[in-house]
Amino acid sequence: MSKKIDRNILEIKKFINAAGTQIYDINALGALLDELRLRDWVGARGTTEELIERMAPFNLFKKEVIHRSNNARPLYYYLTGDISDLKFLSNLSTKCFFSHATALTWQGIESLPGSIFQTIGQLENSKPVLPLSQQAIDNAFEKPQRKPSNYYSWKNYAIYQLHRKVNDQIGIVEDKKNTGVYFTDMEQTLLDVSIRPLYAGGVKNVIATYQTLKGTISTDKLMHYLENGNFIYPYQQAIGFYLEYAGYPEEQWAAFQTMKSSYNFY
Repeated sequence: MSKKIDRNILEIKKFINAAGTQIYDINALGALLDELRLRDWVGARGTTEELIERMAPFNLFKKEVIHRSNNARPLYYYLTGDISDLKFLSNLSTKCFFSHATALTWQGIESLPGSIFQTIGQLENSKPVLPLSQQAIDNAFEKPQRKPSNYYSWKNYAIYQLHRKVNDQIGIVEDKKNTGVYFTDMEQTLLDVSIRPLYAGGVKNVIATYQTLKGTISTDKLMHYLENGNFIYPYQQAIGFYLEYAGYPEEQWAAFQTMKSSYNFY
């Protein structure tokens, strides 16, 4: 392979750059090698390792290793050119977007540096919903919330992947400066951290976030997202508390209070 690839090195470089692909996993790299063989630019016995070695001087196929906490085999990726960290991490899963503390940081509110929260959208399912009871709420919320035990690590980041149902991508926006990278918008982020305060640094941080965003968010949109979520638990009580405690006008938190259920909520 070496002699043939050296003769065609500039054509291969031009072809890779023209393809526009910035992130390759080992399977995509193998498919690329097959295409180069068809063009007779590399030898039949050539390997991906040799291709990576020859392309290194052109800043192509920089190797990145993502480790997994459950001792599973690491994930290997190969990058071409410059790419932002979040653009790269968006490649971990399809239909994913950044949420919770990561979305707050994107919106200019520093929260849990070093932790990346990535949500994977799932379609609604038709699973039956069990009747709500005070005992069910107590069982679900009496213990401290925990971060997922399985996570990815890369550079200085711990990357937590969460799952939730989505409905037509409501509350999800694309970063205008980073095509293909998606975040929850301000109101959806507030809803998410109200439900899972640990993923924003705890209740005190959530209260501080509500205070910071006072006068800039739409509580009508927040209500819309809440209703669209079809949640089992009465999260409107938590949101109403946050809004009132953070000093929002009564007309903005009163609607959440009128939705108050008869259950004690945490």
